[in-house]
Amino acid sequence: MVTIEKPAIGRATVYQLIVLLILVMLARGLWDFTLAYSVLLGGLVHAIPQAWFASIAFRHRGARATSKILGTLYRGEAGKLLMTATMFALIFIYVEPLQVPAVFLSYFAMAIVYSFSSVKILYSGRS
Repeated sequence: MVTIEKPAIGRATVYQLIVLLILVMLARGLWDFTLAYSVLLGGLVHAIPQAWFASIAFRHRGARATSKILGTLYRGEAGKLLMTATMFALIFIYVEPLQVPAVFLSYFAMAIVYSFSSVKILYSGRS
């Protein structure tokens, strides 16, 4: 019997998508459509693979599942990197016009949002 609860890390993806939506609306309202979809694409390049990794990484729990946990972490990270590289490649090949700095800035902004929200979620139940 496993007594460790599965973390609610999916909420971090929800926070990411909320912040991304706000950034896209600001980019569209204050600047132009090209900037808005560049921000959206960059944010999704981080959010989608990270959400997939989080769903894979927390499948197994407990001391007896250590080898399974380690295996899913390796496969999940490899898959996340492959998905990220593929998404960037597809964007740079097929999307034009594109504001490349906006793609990378929103990607890194989503990484920061995910990191901070994950820490907040994981440590919110501790005293």
